[in-house]
Amino acid sequence: MAEVKGPSIRIQRVEKEIREIVSQFVVTEVPEFETIVSVSRVIVSRDLRKAKVLIHALEGIEDTRKAVKILKSYAPAIQKIIANQIRMRYCPRIELYADENYEEVMRVHSLIEELQREREQGMQS
Repeated sequence: MAEVKGPSIRIQRVEKEIREIVSQFVVTEVPEFETIVSVSRVIVSRDLRKAKVLIHALEGIEDTRKAVKILKSYAPAIQKIIANQIRMRYCPRIELYADENYEEVMRVHSLIEELQREREQGMQS
Protein backbone atom coordinates (compact mmCIF):
# COMPACT_ATOMS: atom_id res chain seq x y z
CA MET A 1 0.00 0.00 0.00
CA ALA A 2 1.38 3.41 -0.97
CA GLU A 3 2.21 5.74 1.87
CA VAL A 4 0.57 9.16 1.69
CA LYS A 5 3.18 11.84 2.17
CA GLY A 6 2.63 15.44 3.13
CA PRO A 7 4.58 18.36 1.76
CA SER A 8 8.36 18.22 2.05
CA ILE A 9 10.24 20.29 4.58
CA ARG A 10 11.35 22.63 1.80
CA ILE A 11 7.77 23.17 0.62
CA GLN A 12 6.66 23.78 4.21
CA ARG A 13 9.43 26.36 4.63
CA VAL A 14 8.43 28.15 1.40
CA GLU A 15 4.77 28.12 2.47
CA LYS A 16 5.72 29.66 5.83
CA GLU A 17 7.85 32.36 4.19
CA ILE A 18 5.13 33.31 1.71
CA ARG A 19 2.53 33.39 4.50
CA GLU A 20 4.71 35.74 6.55
CA ILE A 21 5.45 38.02 3.59
CA VAL A 22 1.81 38.30 2.51
CA SER A 23 0.65 38.78 6.12
CA GLN A 24 3.14 41.59 6.61
CA PHE A 25 2.04 43.18 3.34
CA VAL A 26 -1.63 43.02 4.39
CA VAL A 27 -0.86 44.71 7.70
CA THR A 28 1.45 47.44 6.42
CA GLU A 29 0.52 48.19 2.82
CA VAL A 30 -3.23 47.79 2.36
CA PRO A 31 -5.31 50.58 3.92
CA GLU A 32 -8.61 49.65 2.20
CA PHE A 33 -9.69 46.86 4.54
CA GLU A 34 -12.71 47.55 6.75
CA THR A 35 -12.09 44.47 8.90
CA ILE A 36 -9.21 42.33 10.14
CA VAL A 37 -7.80 40.22 7.31
CA SER A 38 -5.38 37.34 7.69
CA VAL A 39 -3.62 34.74 5.61
CA SER A 40 -5.10 31.47 6.83
CA ARG A 41 -2.99 29.13 4.72
CA VAL A 42 -0.55 28.89 1.84
CA ILE A 43 -0.36 25.80 -0.34
CA VAL A 44 2.69 25.53 -2.61
CA SER A 45 2.73 23.08 -5.52
CA ARG A 46 5.27 20.23 -5.49
CA ASP A 47 7.27 21.87 -8.29
CA LEU A 48 7.36 25.15 -6.29
CA ARG A 49 5.92 27.09 -9.25
CA LYS A 50 2.51 28.04 -7.79
CA ALA A 51 1.31 29.13 -4.38
CA LYS A 52 -2.35 29.30 -3.39
CA VAL A 53 -2.78 31.96 -0.73
CA LEU A 54 -5.99 31.53 1.27
CA ILE A 55 -7.34 34.74 2.80
CA HIS A 56 -9.81 35.08 5.66
CA ALA A 57 -11.60 38.18 6.97
CA LEU A 58 -12.87 38.25 10.53
CA GLU A 59 -16.34 39.48 9.60
CA GLY A 60 -17.31 36.55 7.35
CA ILE A 61 -17.25 35.24 3.83
CA GLU A 62 -18.55 38.37 2.07
CA ASP A 63 -15.80 40.51 3.60
CA THR A 64 -13.33 37.75 2.77
CA ARG A 65 -14.34 37.90 -0.90
CA LYS A 66 -14.00 41.69 -0.88
CA ALA A 67 -10.54 41.39 0.71
CA VAL A 68 -9.42 38.91 -1.94
CA LYS A 69 -10.63 41.24 -4.69
CA ILE A 70 -8.65 44.12 -3.15
CA LEU A 71 -5.55 41.96 -2.68
CA LYS A 72 -5.68 40.76 -6.28
CA SER A 73 -5.07 44.36 -7.36
CA TYR A 74 -1.90 44.27 -5.22
CA ALA A 75 -0.77 40.87 -6.54
CA PRO A 76 2.07 42.21 -8.74
CA ALA A 77 3.54 44.14 -5.79
CA ILE A 78 3.21 41.11 -3.50
CA GLN A 79 4.79 38.90 -6.16
CA LYS A 80 7.75 41.27 -6.48
CA ILE A 81 8.34 41.31 -2.71
CA ILE A 82 8.23 37.51 -2.59
CA ALA A 83 10.71 37.28 -5.47
CA ASN A 84 13.07 39.68 -3.68
CA GLN A 85 12.87 37.96 -0.29
CA ILE A 86 12.86 34.28 -1.23
CA ARG A 87 15.99 33.10 -3.00
CA MET A 88 14.95 30.34 -5.38
CA ARG A 89 15.46 29.48 -9.00
CA TYR A 90 11.76 30.05 -9.67
CA CYS A 91 9.57 32.24 -7.52
CA PRO A 92 6.16 30.65 -6.93
CA ARG A 93 3.38 32.53 -8.74
CA ILE A 94 0.77 33.46 -6.17
CA GLU A 95 -2.94 32.93 -6.61
CA LEU A 96 -5.26 34.55 -4.05
CA TYR A 97 -8.42 32.79 -2.89
CA ALA A 98 -11.08 33.26 -0.22
CA ASP A 99 -10.76 30.62 2.48
CA GLU A 100 -14.36 29.45 2.55
CA ASN A 101 -13.63 26.52 4.86
CA TYR A 102 -12.23 28.62 7.68
CA GLU A 103 -15.54 29.20 9.43
CA GLU A 104 -16.42 25.50 9.29
CA VAL A 105 -13.02 24.55 10.69
CA MET A 106 -13.44 27.00 13.55
CA ARG A 107 -16.93 25.65 14.29
CA VAL A 108 -15.63 22.07 14.46
CA HIS A 109 -12.71 23.20 16.62
CA SER A 110 -15.06 24.90 19.11
CA LEU A 111 -17.24 21.75 19.25
CA ILE A 112 -14.17 19.64 20.03
CA GLU A 113 -13.12 22.04 22.79
CA GLU A 114 -16.64 21.95 24.24
CA LEU A 115 -16.62 18.14 24.27
CA GLN A 116 -13.21 18.13 25.99
CA ARG A 117 -14.50 20.50 28.70
CA GLU A 118 -17.57 18.32 29.26
CA ARG A 119 -15.37 15.22 29.45
CA GLU A 120 -13.05 16.86 32.00
CA GLN A 121 -16.03 17.97 34.10
CA GLY A 122 -17.46 14.43 33.97
CA MET A 123 -14.15 12.97 35.16
CA GLN A 124 -13.99 15.39 38.08
CA SER A 125 -17.50 14.49 39.31
